[in-house]
Amino acid sequence: MKTQIYSVYDTKAEAFGQPFFMQADGIAVRAFAEACKNPEGEFIKYPNDFTLYQIGMYDDSTASIFSNKPVELLTAAQALSKKDK
Repeated sequence: MKTQIYSVYDTKAEAFGQPFFMQADGIAVRAFAEACKNPEGEFIKYPNDFTLYQIGMYDDSTASIFSNKPVELLTAAQALSKKDK
């Protein structure tokens, strides 16, 4: 099975966070948007600093990891602006 690899970029740290795996972009966007709603989290406190990117793919049948140029999916600010809609 092939899964996508995602990471959140922190503009203040100038670094990507620990990668995580999801089946599709929509699921990753939903998980990130939910994380942005956490009142104790960094995403809600500094929404202009964080952006979700799709960074590659993992194939569990071959243990192969394929990277690609990071593709921006959603900023924390965008996620928070949509949270009441």
